[in-house]
Amino acid sequence: MACIHFKGSDVVAYEKVALREVIELLKSLYSNRYKNDGEDLAAQLVVQSLAEWIHQSCRDCDGRRELMVGETRVVCDACGGSGLRRFSDAERSRMMQLSYGMVKHSAHKLQWLRNLIGTEDLKVNYQMAFELEKIA
Repeated sequence: MACIHFKGSDVVAYEKVALREVIELLKSLYSNRYKNDGEDLAAQLVVQSLAEWIHQSCRDCDGRRELMVGETRVVCDACGGSGLRRFSDAERSRMMQLSYGMVKHSAHKLQWLRNLIGTEDLKVNYQMAFELEKIA
């Protein structure tokens, strides 16, 4: 199963609890949508989706879209200038320890989960901004 690592620091206790709660919530939402999938597959896809969402920046340019070659800025070849990391089906297969065929078959489910995570994150950010405006 994919692991979620946070760059630059260890996850403190309350973050681990929050992460477990998010995983359980996403597994529940996933299971309601994809009723025929087993609990193990749901857990693997949820953790993989979270890992991809957390580590979405390109490894080569760290999300900056460009690299410096000498004194010249060049578009990052790894991400094509998007700043985003692209996970291949082969990489996902290794990370989740699932067959390549199962990963290809589940690609739309991973996309649904990542979209759900992104949408919910935006909602939280809007709410936080709204609450902070009331304080300021």
